[in-house]
Amino acid sequence: PGGGLTPRGVDRLTKLYTYRGDIVLDPFAGSGTTCVAAAKLGRQYIGFENAPRYAMMARERLARAIGSRSVATADIDAAA
Repeated sequence: PGGGLTPRGVDRLTKLYTYRGDIVLDPFAGSGTTCVAAAKLGRQYIGFENAPRYAMMARERLARAIGSRSVATADIDAAA
């Protein structure tokens, strides 16, 4: 919420600045829009999200977007 780009805009930028197989890094993944775009366009992706609510939202969106392929996640305790 409150982000500036629509999913369509993220798709266009991802196509413009990356190639199939490239790795797209999103250090502030939010609800996962950039990672979903990367997956749909044949890019690999790494997304970081600090807020548990949005991290779960991103996982769910990715799982729906990529279907049967698995979504690898890691929970890292920042206090450790």
